[in-house]
Amino acid sequence: MKQIMPWLKANLVSVISVAVAIIAAPLMLFFARGWEKSLHNGVEGEVASYVQQLDGSDVNYVIDPYLSGQQPISVKSPPNEATTNAVSSLLQGVVAGSAAAHQKAVEFNQADKPLLIHSESPRERLFPDNPDESTRLRLLDQLIERWPKANADLIAEFRAGSPPDAARVKAVLEDMRAKEIERRTTGGSEANLNEAERQQVLQLLGKTRLELYRQSATELSFYAHPSVFKNVQPWDRSKVLPMSTAWDWQHTYWVHRDVMKALALANTDSLGAFRPVYLGPVKIVESITVLKPGEKPGGGFGRDTGDRSAAGALGGGGGGGPTDGAAEVQRNYTLSHTGRAAAPVAPNPLYDIRYADIVLIADSSRLPQVIAAFGRVNFMTVVGVNLEEFDPVPMLSAGYDTGSDHLVRASLRVETIWLRSWMKQWMPAEVRKSLGIPDDPAANAPPAGSDATAPG
Repeated sequence: MKQIMPWLKANLVSVISVAVAIIAAPLMLFFARGWEKSLHNGVEGEVASYVQQLDGSDVNYVIDPYLSGQQPISVKSPPNEATTNAVSSLLQGVVAGSAAAHQKAVEFNQADKPLLIHSESPRERLFPDNPDESTRLRLLDQLIERWPKANADLIAEFRAGSPPDAARVKAVLEDMRAKEIERRTTGGSEANLNEAERQQVLQLLGKTRLELYRQSATELSFYAHPSVFKNVQPWDRSKVLPMSTAWDWQHTYWVHRDVMKALALANTDSLGAFRPVYLGPVKIVESITVLKPGEKPGGGFGRDTGDRSAAGALGGGGGGGPTDGAAEVQRNYTLSHTGRAAAPVAPNPLYDIRYADIVLIADSSRLPQVIAAFGRVNFMTVVGVNLEEFDPVPMLSAGYDTGSDHLVRASLRVETIWLRSWMKQWMPAEVRKSLGIPDDPAANAPPAGSDATAPG
């Protein structure tokens, strides 16, 4: 003990520390267990409170439709794994369906759209542009030559045409008249005919003329002449054709093609078989006028847009509204009956709009069938109709056999929609720039099967 006391005095601080540690250890263990239990109870209480809040809350699961006419799916329920998985599966189906619907829309809009000037070789392509100036000028010259002929070819392609040539009809009738007079008289002189014989000859000639008209009408879907395309005018070859004008010609040709296809479709039966003009609802096409880019539609159709243009032919930029091609374009029914608009009325990165005014003679009772045919061919909507009475008798004397239907002259305003997702690859640089379309590395990629005469 005597030896321990001096050592304790010398190491008093260490001894006190060890003693405190020995005493504190069980005390800390005792209090730690208390703190653990308290903390556990507190956390457990908070978790129970959150679970109770979640159990008492409802989540509104909403899946918007991706096709017109579909109803949105809306389910309100407490969140749970089964519901979440079901909604996730439905959303994946919507995404896949939306992509498929978009592809179908592009294919529908792009179908049967040949380029007026096209080559498999990039060096011989006019659209979207040709970097070689001499080649571009040569191709523009080819376009000037092809432009009127390509539109005129639409007449025969869709079984339209003119009544029989008046000179040929006259020659046939004169030959028949001479033969009838010779057969009925000894001297072959009309003066030797009595009144009854003269009337018989006249009746025979009238019947023959109608038969000639009917024979010609049997081969036609409707009457139309290349002059119905009011946008097709000769170009002054002393001036270089601008690329923007060349593109407008190409776009206008596509509108002409869709309109002619719709009119021919209207004159088919329920099985898709061709009907001759005297049996179909469309009789005569008097004019087709495609409004120029940005041109304001004339009076008598749609809403009055004041100083704003509702034509919106090339769509595009401008302040406000969506600028992302993936965003929805909201409709504005103060601008048009359909609510659709493009530049210069409103920005629209998804599609462009061209309007066409069509004047035709049609069967009044089947005019709805004619109007419905436009939407079956492409994204076309008749947004205006003006009707007036039409007397077919004067036209019959000119060789137009329109049958026995009650006819009206119908003036139609048609709104046509063009998706940029496939159109922009052919737009010249100056057109893309005016629309605010960024450069696309794949701009020169041709659509499958596209050539000068085949659909793009």
